[in-house]
Amino acid sequence: MIIADTSDLGMVIQKEKTTPKIQNIIVIDHHINPLKLDDRVTNSLILSDYSSTAEIITKFFQMHELIPNHDIVLALLAGIITDTGHFRYATKDTLDNAKFLLETGVSISEVTEKLNKKMDRSEKIARIRGANRIQKIYYVNEYIVVFSHVSSYEASACKALIDLGADVSFIISYVPKTHEFRISSRARGKLIRETSIHLGEIMKIIGKKYNGSGGGHDGAAGSYGILNNENKDYMIELVPEILKLVKKEIEIK
Repeated sequence: MIIADTSDLGMVIQKEKTTPKIQNIIVIDHHINPLKLDDRVTNSLILSDYSSTAEIITKFFQMHELIPNHDIVLALLAGIITDTGHFRYATKDTLDNAKFLLETGVSISEVTEKLNKKMDRSEKIARIRGANRIQKIYYVNEYIVVFSHVSSYEASACKALIDLGADVSFIISYVPKTHEFRISSRARGKLIRETSIHLGEIMKIIGKKYNGSGGGHDGAAGSYGILNNENKDYMIELVPEILKLVKKEIEIK
């Protein structure tokens, strides 16, 4: 099995009972290096200086002088566009890789048309609930940090809070029966440029502390874990832990 864009098998292999007993796994990723790779990972290529994993795959084609077919080009361009925020965080190498793909005859508009899917009702509701359930607004220096909770579409709700004006947003989803939580986080580009914050590092620390895992980009990351104290409110426990790390990263520069 080849897993791309994450080195954390927990993000893609949720239930061991329903998962084939695959022992040889190859990981191709561009996120920050994990604390420890799963024992089933026999080979890995983790290049954190790349803007997207799709660019690493594109390099394979270039190195072997192969031209990807139309569907592969669409998929790789979609990966590059989404992971770089529609080229807002692109590097020179990103643009060179995109140029290589575009020279096959595919246009940017063809890719963006496929990416612009209509938002369904449940996602819209999650975004509205995320805004309505903001627990408290925190001010760290001149930056606004907000926390909220929804049961689904955490990433979309998290992005909506940034669109509303937050500089950093965290959406937490919690399952009372199993005491499991998921966290999605986003940060505004201006904040990333002006401070030392890296949400991927923060989420990795939180995931490790709560017997889970986490990671991601400097401006977009996630984590999951299990709360030990069954009787404690999950927001009361998680928010101070995350906020402490955010304050440290924002005030360090």
